[in-house]
Amino acid sequence: MIDSSLAVLRQFHRLGARYLGLTHSGNTPWCGAAEYPNEGPKGLNGFGRDVVREMNRLGMMIDLAHASDQAFYDVIETSRAPIINTHAACRAVANHPRNLTDDMLRALARNGRLLGVAYYAAMLDDGYRARLPELAEIGKRRAEAARQFCDDKPRLSEAVWRLNQEEGKIVPLPPLSRLIDHIEHAAKVAGIDHVGIGCDFDSIGYKLPAGLEDIGKTPAPVTALRARGFSAGDVNKIMGANFLRVMKRNEEIAAV
Repeated sequence: MIDSSLAVLRQFHRLGARYLGLTHSGNTPWCGAAEYPNEGPKGLNGFGRDVVREMNRLGMMIDLAHASDQAFYDVIETSRAPIINTHAACRAVANHPRNLTDDMLRALARNGRLLGVAYYAAMLDDGYRARLPELAEIGKRRAEAARQFCDDKPRLSEAVWRLNQEEGKIVPLPPLSRLIDHIEHAAKVAGIDHVGIGCDFDSIGYKLPAGLEDIGKTPAPVTALRARGFSAGDVNKIMGANFLRVMKRNEEIAAV
């Protein structure tokens, strides 16, 4: 989005942007992506480090949600402000390449960094992820719906929603407890001050824990966390207070 330009980065900041994902589903010329380890840079190159330093100066948060393991450590080494990973999970619980290892979680515990635990079922549960190929036909039908209703957004939304529901009938969704397993693991390894939620409702369709199919179910993880033994104060940190702390700290560092 910044076209490898610090000037464009500054313009986004002037327009109000306050965090930036260094990469998404693919590599940028200056930052490696977790799911494409054999393409592009392994981590950050020199310009990537310049981006990190400039974001620190501006007070923009650095998001490592799709970044490679090497990029994670390169940013940790380069950034003087707390970084965030807005939506990932724990590799010790589910072996997805975007999830964080325990060593990464411990690195988050230094300098106030934060993981937002994603709701994406394939990142939460290895068994669910192994069955994703069974949904290939639904994916083709979704692409066809996008072509057929490209000029009719309400009908496209309705068609996609029906297809999303069909997916859940083909491959059963993992239970809500699986999400809580990841939050609990991150809290144990990194500490309660370094864990949040990173639901990612906008891009994962119906591939969610059972009982969290839409944002109206947000009270469900609160109840589940309390049942798992988390205090009300700790749940408040997970549900938003930790993110607010990191946002404030980035602004404070930029002001110095």
